[in-house]
Formats: sequence, structure tokens, C-alpha cells
Amino acid sequence: MPLESNPDVINTYISKMGLKTELWNFTELLSTEDWGLEMVPKPVLGILMLYEETPAQNAFKDVEAAQLKP
Repeated sequence: MPLESNPDVINTYISKMGLKTELWNFTELLSTEDWGLEMVPKPVLGILMLYEETPAQNAFKDVEAAQLKP
């Protein structure tokens, strides 16, 4: 199931989970360059990044998981 990356949708969801969105909420980050970071309200506690995994990432994940198994 795809995840929604719209801040309004995520804020509604986390509000229903009990997070006080009047104190903390998600906002859209348009770029990790200085101009984009300057638009984000401060303080920032973390970043949620949603992106599609590539076949190379999945292959690497499988190799790493196999190495961790006893």
C-alpha cells in the first residue's frame, strides 16, 4: 500500500494517534538545499523521507540481511 506524503494527511493521521499537532506537525520540505531548509519552521525534530526503492537497494538489503543471520 503506498504511503501518502501530503503533510495535511499525515498531520490528520498523527493527530488521531494523540500527537498535539498545534505543538508539532509535519511540513513539506521542497529541497535539502539552503533555500529549501530556510522555509521549514524551527525547531526540527526529524525528517520523514518517502521514496521508491530501487532493485539495487533491495538486492543490497537482502545481502545485508543474509550476513546478519546466525
